[in-house]
Amino acid sequence: MRLTRRQKVGLSVLGVGLAALVFDRTVLFSGGRSAMAATPDVVPQPPSASGPAQTPRAHKRDDGALAGRLTDLRQSLGYQPGTLPDAFVRPASWTPPPSPATGEDPAPSHVLSSVVSGGEGEGMAMIDGQPYRVGQSRNGLRLINVDQRSAVVEASGRTFRLYLAEPDLGR
Repeated sequence: MRLTRRQKVGLSVLGVGLAALVFDRTVLFSGGRSAMAATPDVVPQPPSASGPAQTPRAHKRDDGALAGRLTDLRQSLGYQPGTLPDAFVRPASWTPPPSPATGEDPAPSHVLSSVVSGGEGEGMAMIDGQPYRVGQSRNGLRLINVDQRSAVVEASGRTFRLYLAEPDLGR
């Protein structure tokens, strides 16, 4: 069987990679100890920021297990279970405030379920299960404007901004 130049180069790279792996595992890895074994078993805790400086206490690490290390970190920082905020809840600062030109309270009897925003003066909204185009009126409700998360409507001579409801994720 005759090998092409490309196959020879590929086999050479593979051979160098295998040689490097063998060298790493036999010479550099030193007897099968993991990298975690090189860390000390006793870790000093930092002094508490809330009170006077305390003598650092030492505690035993849980053989490098992730759960044990996370528990040690939580304890060293002074966090109690249940006191940390949920990392997956959108901050209130991300919700736009009501527009000064519109009413402060959304129209309580209307529900915005979806929006399709388009260019200036274009778009659609699904309000109370009915599709509305910008400028369209139906049942005393007129759609004025649509953006990514809300729609501005006019009802009974008042202007309101309806916001999309947050999805219920079972919380």
